[in-house]
Order: sequence, then C-alpha cells, then structure tokens
Amino acid sequence: MEALIAGKGEIVTDILNFYKNDIFVIAFEGISEEKLKEFPNVIWLNKIDIKKVISILKKRNINKVFFIGKFDQRLTFNKIPLNFFTLKLLFSLKDKRPEKIFEKIKEILKKENIEVIYPKEYIENALVKKEDKIGNFNENELENARFGMEIAKFLASKDVGQTVVLKDKVVLAMEAIEGTDETILRASKLTKEDKLTVCKAARANQSLDFDIPTVGIKTLETMLKARANTLVLEKNKVLIVNKEKFKEFCKKHKIKLLPL
Repeated sequence: MEALIAGKGEIVTDILNFYKNDIFVIAFEGISEEKLKEFPNVIWLNKIDIKKVISILKKRNINKVFFIGKFDQRLTFNKIPLNFFTLKLLFSLKDKRPEKIFEKIKEILKKENIEVIYPKEYIENALVKKEDKIGNFNENELENARFGMEIAKFLASKDVGQTVVLKDKVVLAMEAIEGTDETILRASKLTKEDKLTVCKAARANQSLDFDIPTVGIKTLETMLKARANTLVLEKNKVLIVNKEKFKEFCKKHKIKLLPL
C-alpha cells in the first residue's frame, strides 16, 4: 500500500474516492480536511512532525508516498503545531518557499529509503485538456485571456503565485501568499465591474509530486461571488478536482472555461 500525506483541499477526498480508499493516509489537525475523518486508513497527527511520519511509514513497511493538497506558505510564518525537528529544519533554510522546503523533505525521506512519487493515473485523468473548453470566445476575450496567462506564467516562474484576475487587460489582483480564492475576492473589491477573468498557471518546471495548481467547485463558487465569469487554465498543467461535476457547474452558471 502507498501512503498519501494530506494537505488542505477537496482534491484529497477526490483522490481517495478515485482509488476506492485503497491508500493509507497521514493527515494533520488544523490543515487537512475534516471530511477525511469519514474515510478508513487515516491517521491524524496534531503536529507537523516529519520524524513521526517516517516512523509511521516504517512500522507499516510503506516505502512510497505522495503529497496531495495545499500546504499553505503561511504555515512558514504563522504559529502552527510544529515539533522541534520540523522547526529546526525550517529555520535552517534560507529560502522558505514551499518548493524548497519540499525538496529538503524529499532528501530526508530518501535517506530513509522512502520514495516520493505522484498518483499518475489520477493526475492524467484530472489535468485540464483542450477538449475541456466551455463557451465561445471572441477575439477580445482571447486577447484578454492570453495577456492574463502571460502574467500568470511569469508569476509562477518566479514562485510568487499562480493566479491573476483581470478585466479588459487591466490586472486587478495577483496571487502572492494568500491563495487563489482570496486573490479572486480581493479583485472583486477593487472594481464594480462584472465579467472578470481568472487565469491560473503552473511553474515553468512544475513538479507533479508536490503543490500542483488545482481548481475545484469552491473556485467556481468564489468566482460567482466575485462576479467573474471566465476561467483560463494552463492546459495539461492544472488539475480540475472532480472534473465532470466541475464542468456541469460551469455550464449551469454560465462560467466559461478556456484551457490555454
């Protein structure tokens, strides 16, 4: 059996449903979704404790793990339940971007003969493809989408954020540490306009084993609150959680979807 290290987000429950629960899960209080308590094979830790995670895996003879869900960058700065070893690790790193922290964790796991993998079957099914397009786009809308995606890719390449919200090539908000949903809501507070466009991209060398950009129904619900009606996603690089329900929601609420 493989193990899933669970961050935040509905993608975690989606992947458990996809694999018929045949996965061992390590979850964290205050970070992982409460819904996980409804699933079997889940162990909860009240602290982010890397040594404890390794111990649990070894007791169960598990040597392959994957990380799914959001491990918010604010965890680096805010008061959260970390044990001494994890705190020492964080403070030893000059670069505390999530990707750099994860690289260090992978090193530690490798020394313990634990391989970090990614759930290939699920990811290939969930990645946004060109055939997932919903709605028709005129030339102005396409130009606006291309402009927004260019900026989103630049942000992602610098590991700043992955999301940009704009209207008629005017950028209203760019994601930093706050996350996609809060970026979208912040944009709506800066204008009374509707029909906003949300663009989401991946890093230039996006790893498939950690922090893959993801959207789900919650993203769409946030867009409705923010009067945004167009979602532009970098094709083959952004995951859609529960894709069929996601597309049904788009059609029902007249949200356009453009893989670009």
